[in-house]
Order: sequence, then C-alpha cells, then structure tokens
Amino acid sequence: MGVFRRKVFASDQALIEQETINYFAREIANTIETEYFNLEKAIKDRRSEGIHSAEFEDYESLTLMSLDQICKFVNRLLGQGASNLKTTERVRPDGTKLRKIMDQLVAINSPKAKAKIADLEEACVYYADSVKSGSFIMMPDATLESSRSYRGYLLGNKINGDNKWGWEKDDKSPKEHADNSVSQFLGRFVTNVNDKVGVSKILTSACLIAILLSTAWATAPERHSIQ
Repeated sequence: MGVFRRKVFASDQALIEQETINYFAREIANTIETEYFNLEKAIKDRRSEGIHSAEFEDYESLTLMSLDQICKFVNRLLGQGASNLKTTERVRPDGTKLRKIMDQLVAINSPKAKAKIADLEEACVYYADSVKSGSFIMMPDATLESSRSYRGYLLGNKINGDNKWGWEKDDKSPKEHADNSVSQFLGRFVTNVNDKVGVSKILTSACLIAILLSTAWATAPERHSIQ
C-alpha cells in the first residue's frame, strides 16, 4: 500500500510540475502578445492626437523589429518553428522543450546562476511589497494592477543592466534597442507571474526562465543578425 501511494503521489507531482511548465509557456506567449498590443496602442494614440514625428516612427519601427526578432528567438529555442504556428499565434512555446532546458540549467547547479535568480526574485518581490506598503515612491497610491507595467519596466532595466546592454543610453543602436525589448519582455513576464502566484517556487522558476532566456539571447543568431 505504501509503495502504491508513493507512485500515486509521484504521478500527481509530475502532473503538477507539467501544468506549471505549461503555465509558463502560456505566460510567455501572453506577455509577447501584450508587448505587441502596447506598441500598436501607442501608435494609434499618437496618430489620433495628430503627432507626426520621425523620431517616434523610428522608435516604433525599431520596437516592431525587436519584437519580431524575439518571436523568432522564442520559436527557435522553445517552439516548433513559425511554419507550425496558427494564424492567431506569434509564438507557441513547447512545454516539453521548456522543461528540458530548465532541467539542464538546474543540473548545472551554478552558484553564479543561483545568485542571479535570487537577486532577480528579490527585486521583483521588493517592488511588489513596496506597492503593498505604500512606499513605492515612483507611483504614490499605486495598486499592484496600476503599477504592474512600471514594475515590469524597472525589472527589465535591471536585467538589461546586469547584462551590461546599455539600457540607460538615450541613443541606442538597433541591437541595443532589441536588447532593451528582450529585457522589458522578461521583466514583465516575471512581474506577471509574481502578481498571480506571489512568492513561491513558481516565481523562483519564472526568474530561472528569465535568466535562461537573457543568457541565451546574448549569443542568439537573432540578436547577432541585427545591424
């Protein structure tokens, strides 16, 4: 009976872990969709206000290029390739691939990687706790919902800064602009997970994924194809 129960528990645990991985895959796809939505909304708002500026248009063009490269990157690393996407999909991360890559990183058991994951998680939790306590001075009277985008932005800047990708530069090269878009996407992904599940092993795993993807982006062909 004891052996049977252990087998049942192991099966249940495996199912929970797979559901968590599938959740991450959906959250990655949803975050990318939100990035496109925000860009499209910003363009519509600018045009509706009659603002025509080469500077704005160049920025929007670079952002669109960056998001398209992120999609290629995610589909190559985690997906089945663009040819297998539905017409309504930009990316479709595969849970099995995502889990395999995460398991490989965990198996390395690098103290440096652990420190980066813990540091990212601490920053994410700090921003959220500041909002809850009313000490988030950048946005007085903010709620978790109203501050989510800005907290993701701050976390993205941290990821970018840790990788020394020059987020603070006003005049970014196309590659630096793409680096910044990757950082913002990852910062918002982690922030979204935190706001849904709170401090937990799931959040730690989300931070692991963000570090994994930022590390992979540094040497990705999609990044190095940008001139």
